Amino acid sequence: MAHLGCGGAYHNIRTFVLFISFVLQFFMPKSAPRALHKKAPRRQARGLRTREAILARAVDIASVQGLEGLTVGSLAEQLRMSKSGLFAHFGSKQDLQLATIEAARMIFIKKVTRPALAAPKGMPRLWGLVEQWLILVEKRFLRRV
Repeated sequence: MAHLGCGGAYHNIRTFVLFISFVLQFFMPKSAPRALHKKAPRRQARGLRTREAILARAVDIASVQGLEGLTVGSLAEQLRMSKSGLFAHFGSKQDLQLATIEAARMIFIKKVTRPALAAPKGMPRLWGLVEQWLILVEKRFLRRV
């Protein structure tokens, strides 16, 4: 289909829309594991809070330095905990990296995707997605370390 008078603008917009469609599919929430729905005893609840604090800091570091910049030693030092204490929550550096990616994905879903999905389909939803993403960047939610 020819789009007269649009030049490359049509191609650029179409490419952007296809990219955003891919991003929406990639960042759609998975169903929560059943283990998260059970009530945890106090010790387990405390462990979950510690794990969440570790992941929050890991996401901050990874958003600036990348996953390779995320080291167990520096993370443990910044959180004032031992490396073995950190490894109690994550069996390996790879497990820590995977959990960090999942935490970042959930942040993106909560702060960008879900608010954007409240808009009507089409361009309003696309603009909502872009706007929420820019708000996230402006607030530096995934802030510099």
